Amino acid sequence: MSDDSSMSSSSSAEDRDVIDVIREEMVEGGPDKGEEEKKPMSGKKRAKLDAMKAKKKQKREEGEAAAPLRADGTEKTQKSGLSGKQAYALLVKHRLEALGAETECLLKKESFMTPPQPTNKVDCPFSAVIRRQCGKKALRSPMPGAPLVIIVCSAARRAVEIIKPISLDLKYKVAKLFSKHLKVEDQVEMLKSKFPIAVGTPNRLMKLHQLGALQYTGCRLLLVDGKKNSKDVALYSDPSDAVKSDFFVFLDSFLAAAAAVDSKAAEGSSTHTKFALVQDE
Repeated sequence: MSDDSSMSSSSSAEDRDVIDVIREEMVEGGPDKGEEEKKPMSGKKRAKLDAMKAKKKQKREEGEAAAPLRADGTEKTQKSGLSGKQAYALLVKHRLEALGAETECLLKKESFMTPPQPTNKVDCPFSAVIRRQCGKKALRSPMPGAPLVIIVCSAARRAVEIIKPISLDLKYKVAKLFSKHLKVEDQVEMLKSKFPIAVGTPNRLMKLHQLGALQYTGCRLLLVDGKKNSKDVALYSDPSDAVKSDFFVFLDSFLAAAAAVDSKAAEGSSTHTKFALVQDE
């Protein structure tokens, strides 16, 4: 019995020694392995990382202080616009204020689309909508006097602001249909050529349409400029009766022409015009 007990005690002592050795190796090996996994960063890498952080911080501060610039040097901020349903409700409301309820409103909620956001800093909201809805190939073969895209805005100065980035982005000719640029006679002559995109003011667009120089029937996309001026007034909400009324009279005449085409088109045809209220602020 004494021999057995002595053997068991010696074996247990040996086991304890082995466990102690393993523990010591684990303790000693832990820091070594940790040091191997996480090596100290070299001075060169640390300087590079600090420079990247400083550059990122500077860009963020500059972005907060000033709006980014397009390729033409004009300021642009990417602001989420109104949805198609919101744009429809807004225009119906202001049309009622401008023209009253005596005339029928031809606006349709399903015709309004939500403008996509620009994909990069130099792209403008109007270009993003045109590219998404029409594509480049669809803009290559318009009929003379019948642009595929019409953009309506409040004044000549604003029209110029819109045309610059569109020309840079899409590389297409844009018809300038507003006063203080060309006389009506010159614009009539100009529209004998093909222009896939036209930008104009309501009054001049209506006048050219009445003269037969501008056709609405080929238009696939009508974009309404929703930018507000320094007085927080947009094209559709201008307190001036002339500007606001001209816009909605133009819109009614455009819709009447589009409805006439749609009534002749077969069901399932893709000739329906899409509308969008673009807020480029």
